[in-house]
Amino acid sequence: MKEDIGIKLQAYVDGELSGGERLALEKLLAEDASLQALRQELVMVKEALREADPVVSVPASREFYWSQIERRLERVEAQNEVAAVSGGWWSGWLRRTLLPLTGTALAGLVLIMSLRDGSLPGVSVASLHEETESPLEETSAVTFRSESEKVTVVWLYDKDQASSEVVSDDVN
Repeated sequence: MKEDIGIKLQAYVDGELSGGERLALEKLLAEDASLQALRQELVMVKEALREADPVVSVPASREFYWSQIERRLERVEAQNEVAAVSGGWWSGWLRRTLLPLTGTALAGLVLIMSLRDGSLPGVSVASLHEETESPLEETSAVTFRSESEKVTVVWLYDKDQASSEVVSDDVN
């Protein structure tokens, strides 16, 4: 079967052929069984498409329908403009200034809290405050820090008593 006969058959099913072409195609249909089968398939497809995609009519005219949509869009745009004018500078200032400052403050708070807990690797509160002062000249201190146990031990002792114990141990 030639392709142009298939196209003419489609036009016949759609009712688009002129009188002379229609008569010539009907004569071919009466003689050819394969052309009749193709016509039957085209009719079935046309019906299936009609059922699957029903035409919905709008109760109003086309111009009235689109004018309603246009009015609704204009109303929404006007509401958006009023909202932008009424809270424009204040909401803009909040977005430009307050939100970044809030983020910076939050990051600082997280850093301070992690230093306090000692949860940052390689940084501890004890390492920031290693210096130990003794108000008395006779008192001294020894500091021991265990990273694995996360503990610091400060041993305070009297210098005079420690030196006398060392001397007495040397004598014995």
